[in-house]
Amino acid sequence: MLLDGRSFATGTRVVLFSEPGGFDAYRGATYFNVRRPETGRAGPGPPVAAADLIDRVVLHYDAAGTSGACFRVLQEERGLSCHFLLDLDGTVYQTLDLRERAWHAGTSNSRSVGIEIANVGAYPVRGPNPFGRWYAPGTDGRAVLTLPPGHRVRRPGRAVRPARPGPVTGVIHGRQWVQYDLTDAQYDALIRLVAALCRELPRLPARAPADAAGRVRTTVLPAEERAGFAGVVGHFHLTPEKVDPGPAFDWPRLLRGVRDRLKTE
Repeated sequence: MLLDGRSFATGTRVVLFSEPGGFDAYRGATYFNVRRPETGRAGPGPPVAAADLIDRVVLHYDAAGTSGACFRVLQEERGLSCHFLLDLDGTVYQTLDLRERAWHAGTSNSRSVGIEIANVGAYPVRGPNPFGRWYAPGTDGRAVLTLPPGHRVRRPGRAVRPARPGPVTGVIHGRQWVQYDLTDAQYDALIRLVAALCRELPRLPARAPADAAGRVRTTVLPAEERAGFAGVVGHFHLTPEKVDPGPAFDWPRLLRGVRDRLKTE
């Protein structure tokens, strides 16, 4: 990955915006602020490094299904940006240097890294959803991913099925939602990426908002806590209007994996 113009290893494949097949958010309309404001400020003393500003990772599902489709939606339809895209096959794409302030999470943009995870998203339990276009039962009864026309990934053999066999139902903001899980390749890559971010960003701890029992919160954080929290959050922790990364997202798997990697590195 690229931070302030320097490369750092993540332990997983990161396709940079400058590489063939990468997604370059610097081309065309720039839906980001060049450098986080404090890093490029004028005045006495040296500029602040981006690593000294970032204390939050915001996780999103892209609802587009694949990273290629997500990038098109962000750049061409919504006028938004995100630092990383995580595809179904576990390929990570970096669209901007982390010194840039991407447009993905409102008031958190200046202090955060945004990660868009390829997944068609979560839907009300008794409402319509696009699952029939993306998932089909396999011969063993477990769901299998079926990419609709116009969608592709770099390594199709790694984007075969969600980590859990069928749709997962859960509560966010007090409502029931249903979603298919990420792939194992996505979890593996996300763990490595987040661990690398925690290693290189000294203000970023490997934690998520938790309730009194230690479970990851499923509601928006109160304003004071939302302003002060440093760590890994879902978009739903920041606003009641969002539910990503969704009820199927396996927070214990992510946090356990990140902490294990940090212990051994």
